[in-house]
Amino acid sequence: MTPFTFILAVLAVYRLTVLITHEEGPFGAFAWVREKIDPAQKSWLGRGLNCPACVSFWISLAAAWLLGGGVLEWLGIAGAVIIVNKVMSK
Repeated sequence: MTPFTFILAVLAVYRLTVLITHEEGPFGAFAWVREKIDPAQKSWLGRGLNCPACVSFWISLAAAWLLGGGVLEWLGIAGAVIIVNKVMSK
């Protein structure tokens, strides 16, 4: 994976993470899913769908796999997304 591909993967995973965890999405789809799965956020799945670190961890797995990367790339993308999230949330 080239550095350019890695940066693009981080930005794409970050965008999807924000979409899933914080935004309504197209036609309110993501807000609807978060509400239907666990509106009180009492289960691990309900809390996980509202946690950017949790969601980015699993989306990074898919991104690394699609780009032909391994475990190191997966964890690297996930870690970089957390850094971007912390910088952008300030």
